[in-house]
Amino acid sequence: MQKFKSKKTLKAMKSARGYGSDARHGHASNGTVTPECRAYHAARNRCANPKNGKYANYGGRGIKFLFTSFEQFFAELGLRPSRQHSLDRKDNNGHYESGNVRWATRSQQIQNRRRTNAEITTSLWKDPVFRQRTTDALKKKWQDPAYRKRMLDSRKAAREKRIQCPL
Repeated sequence: MQKFKSKKTLKAMKSARGYGSDARHGHASNGTVTPECRAYHAARNRCANPKNGKYANYGGRGIKFLFTSFEQFFAELGLRPSRQHSLDRKDNNGHYESGNVRWATRSQQIQNRRRTNAEITTSLWKDPVFRQRTTDALKKKWQDPAYRKRMLDSRKAAREKRIQCPL
């Protein structure tokens, strides 16, 4: 490690790296940063920095990082239990705040993720009760002559539109 002439120069270097304020709590020293400190900075950056690649899924969705200091963050979570744990929000639409964060394993996080419409539809369709009700509802709708005519007309119009499209 490079030797600096004064503590002021060292503090300026750490500040330029973004870890200057963490030197006082002992989680960033000698150029190494603890996993807890990395998680704190990464989450804060995802929520506050529009240039971050993950901003759209965090700050862009209105998710805020509400911890005011690393000390507050660390008091809430404590040490990371193992290398398999990473930072997770209990409510994925909630903020990074006290009561909504935890250390979770990958399998816990997979069970706690946002789902796409396709995933929701697929999981619902696996439910036999949902499938039967949906099938019965569609059969009932198709028995209505007005509904059947509307559906067939829209299909016919879509087919004609595809045929007329010059390539």
